[in-house]
Amino acid sequence: MLVCVDKSLLGSRSHLTIDTSGKFWWSSDITPEAYHFDNTFKNRACFDSLLAVNCSSKIDTSVPYQYTRIVSHFSNVSHARVPWSMVLPPRKYRDFVRSIAEQVIAVSSTLSTDYYEQVFVPSGLCLEKIKVSSVNAERYRVLGEEHLNEVLRSFEPHNQGHVDPVIYDRVGTKTGRLRVLSGPKILTLPKDWRDLIVPRARSRVIAYVDLTALEATFVLNKSGRNNICEGDVYSYVSKEVFDGRLPRDSAKALVLSRLYGSSAASLAGKLSMSEEEAACVLSKVDTLMDIGTLSNKLWLEAQSGHIRNAFGRVLNVASGEAKHVVLNYYVQSSAVDVALTYFSELIEQLEKEIVDAEPLFVLHDALLLDVSLGSIERLEQLVAAWRSALGGLYRCKVTRLVVS
Repeated sequence: MLVCVDKSLLGSRSHLTIDTSGKFWWSSDITPEAYHFDNTFKNRACFDSLLAVNCSSKIDTSVPYQYTRIVSHFSNVSHARVPWSMVLPPRKYRDFVRSIAEQVIAVSSTLSTDYYEQVFVPSGLCLEKIKVSSVNAERYRVLGEEHLNEVLRSFEPHNQGHVDPVIYDRVGTKTGRLRVLSGPKILTLPKDWRDLIVPRARSRVIAYVDLTALEATFVLNKSGRNNICEGDVYSYVSKEVFDGRLPRDSAKALVLSRLYGSSAASLAGKLSMSEEEAACVLSKVDTLMDIGTLSNKLWLEAQSGHIRNAFGRVLNVASGEAKHVVLNYYVQSSAVDVALTYFSELIEQLEKEIVDAEPLFVLHDALLLDVSLGSIERLEQLVAAWRSALGGLYRCKVTRLVVS
């Protein structure tokens, strides 16, 4: 394995490439075939992210405190901009570089690259392709009169009504669930504020590609019982448990309560039933979807201190963690990989066919695109073809949100 330590981490004029067999060399350019290590998580072949998805220890790149303290007295320059190769005494600098190299070599022997190369990197394509989005300035002004909070401010239009592309963090949570690192805070934008986002021209439309009931459907697929459910999993649960009398939203609350460990008392309050009735229907959902079998299997695996999601991502589990929490980690992390993999494949196909559709945001299990009216039908066909190719394992639909 080759790891290229960025010069910004080293405070040097050159990058340091480390062959984990023990060799190393300096170069003015980043070694293309190496994992790039710069503590930013922005690059696809990034050593920082490889460490994160393996739940490995972080590399200590800190400079001895007495020297950072001295520098801070004279400047507010960040670590990445200090020329440590000239600031530190030669022997101290050699020790600093040697420490980083030894840590890289030691931790690399414990790393698996299979999940990272085969799943994490390819599925990140959809996040790299995000474009600038247009914002309805009048709608922003009206909302701002009553709700000018941090989330709304992140959508403040500039540069001819645009906002900067969002940058996501894929490794800041245990399961890989997305967080916004910078840009519009789309993941916490209220649903009824999404009309802020508008197409960039009148001949275009905002389309919402949604993997419906993704996490619940994943569990049903994992249990091997996907063949008993035709269509929406929540409607299916309503039919089987309540003879179709339970509204879909209530059936959704029921399924998610079982998946994520909500108590019968909590569910009873949501569905206006007794605690005993709630416990009974939770048990029926467990049997229907065979959740208990998967949960027990994962809990046994967790006794080693970690589990892997369905695609191989390592997930650390604290000692004594409850069964429903372990199940939550597994389902959420696996669903993240399903969604990002599909959205990346869809974007690749759109580019291959030169379909005029620009990805704007990923909202966990949904993708927002700015699509020309002449291309929307082809987008819908591609989504339908993907579902058909998977034998109906996942439901995916296209909704046209806004026409300017």
